[in-house]
Amino acid sequence: MFLGKFTISPIALTPMSISYGKLTIAVFVLFTLNAVAENIVYPVGTGIINVTAFSVKENKTKVAYGADPTGLRDSSDAIIKAIDEGVRVNAIVYFPNGIYRVSKTLIFSHTKIGYGNALDNQNMRLQGQSRAGTVIRLADDTFTDSANPRPMISYIKSAKPSGPDFNDPTKGGGNIGFNNTLRNLTIDIGTNNPGASAVRFHGNNNASVRDVTIRSSDSARRGAIGLDLSADGNGPLIVKNVSISGFDIGMKTSVRGENHSVEHLALSGQRALGILNLATPLSIRDLVSTNTVPALRNEPIAYDRNKLSGAGQIVLVDSVLKGGDAKRTAIENPNGWLFARKVKVTGYGTAVQNRGVDAGFTAGAEFCSDAPARAFVTSPPTSLDLPVRETPEIPWDDPATWLSVKSSFNGIPGAVGDGNHDDGAAIQSAIDSAGPANQTLYLPAKGIYTTTRTLILRGHVRRLILLSPLLPKGALLTGNQPVFRIMDGSAPTVWIELSPHWPSYDSGNCYWFSHETKRTLVLLDSLFGRFRCYRNTVPGGKVFIENLGCGGRQGTSPENTEPTLLFKNQPLPPKQWVETGSNRRVAA
Repeated sequence: MFLGKFTISPIALTPMSISYGKLTIAVFVLFTLNAVAENIVYPVGTGIINVTAFSVKENKTKVAYGADPTGLRDSSDAIIKAIDEGVRVNAIVYFPNGIYRVSKTLIFSHTKIGYGNALDNQNMRLQGQSRAGTVIRLADDTFTDSANPRPMISYIKSAKPSGPDFNDPTKGGGNIGFNNTLRNLTIDIGTNNPGASAVRFHGNNNASVRDVTIRSSDSARRGAIGLDLSADGNGPLIVKNVSISGFDIGMKTSVRGENHSVEHLALSGQRALGILNLATPLSIRDLVSTNTVPALRNEPIAYDRNKLSGAGQIVLVDSVLKGGDAKRTAIENPNGWLFARKVKVTGYGTAVQNRGVDAGFTAGAEFCSDAPARAFVTSPPTSLDLPVRETPEIPWDDPATWLSVKSSFNGIPGAVGDGNHDDGAAIQSAIDSAGPANQTLYLPAKGIYTTTRTLILRGHVRRLILLSPLLPKGALLTGNQPVFRIMDGSAPTVWIELSPHWPSYDSGNCYWFSHETKRTLVLLDSLFGRFRCYRNTVPGGKVFIENLGCGGRQGTSPENTEPTLLFKNQPLPPKQWVETGSNRRVAA
């Protein structure tokens, strides 16, 4: 086991972050990437909001959005209208392939105050059809004031309920950023927009940026920040499969952030810095930086929380920092904590400067800015450097083959999704009715589904998309039993993803997943409230937990005394898991 200051790496492979109140733990775990062709299309009836079409509200009125995918007309107002509706009903805002020209910051319009007297910055879920085919582009010569940069897309406004900064998309913070996502599209700030940041992203617990290209088309690569994560209180979140081209700074993190896990990040053509980290726990695997400026700076900064000064914590593994400048340093660590392993640096005069001194880091070596603590006197002062495994991906199925839990099967009425009816029998019937051609099952958006029975995931379903929350109710809450039993089936891998946060999630003696097969299970971008989450009964089955929030309370009942995550003879721990309750334990 490797322990560094504020860093615990029990496996020391790939970055994972776990939040335990004020303590942040960065853990290395096993993961991989398999490329799957993108064509993200949803069937009619999912409840997503298509920016080019219209929606039907509860009062049966049709609301046209009418965003133009040809790029000929300005689509700013149409997209904002769609975002407002998506935030209101917690639904995905979907962009079919095309070019969407905008001329103002894309952000929700509401000024709703949530708990903690902070602005409610949640439920902004933007999804493209494909990373290469869906492009949101800022009109040229629009954000020209480099002294006062503005975001092209913002997920947060000022949290102050009064004062001049309220409703300002360039300011704000807090921890009410659940369900925020950005997926499968390209963000382009156009030309002559030196005052533009591409995305000011904010999110907590199940937030993610996945499969996104961020670029400046300016001939001089001008732009402020590519991916701005600097909102106060940002995270936990994950950034995966993202490329950033141009801008003064490629990616910037928060002064008071939580757990940013980053993997497969490509940076190129930055004008000042690749990544600027400000006092955030930042774990990175597979950073490829092609720059002449420093690829990474871990900047200490003073802030007023408990009168402490902040210093960033960075874990960097399996990365390539190339291009360089013989007069510059690739990684600058003035006064933070840094662990680096298998980082290849070419073209720079110095690989790592640690607190003003050349660290003498060489390719393939392992570096820790502080003397590591050891679990045992005989433990080596290095990480274990175990082999890396990839998270398996599965194809996105033809939407014509998807099954909805609201459909009737075998004489059993479909799910209602009103939060009152017991939908368990309908959901189980949908699972069992899936044939070889029906491998994706979904809960439509704009609903609340409940079950009083354990659901058995078996047969042909390989992807379960929870576009609305599923709430355990009644007898399921009182018994020490799972919400889902993952059983044998036709597909070697099962994905469960996108379960949104819902305020009604509380706690109970049930737990979410009982893994009773050697099939691989992937749990992705979901928030399951204050419940225990996972245990397995069959040794040898693999589980990949990417960006999951759950956890029990303290007490004497099983929900409080048993671990939130329990692994028995399994090769994989979780990646990017945040404890949402007070029972903060993982056992293996």
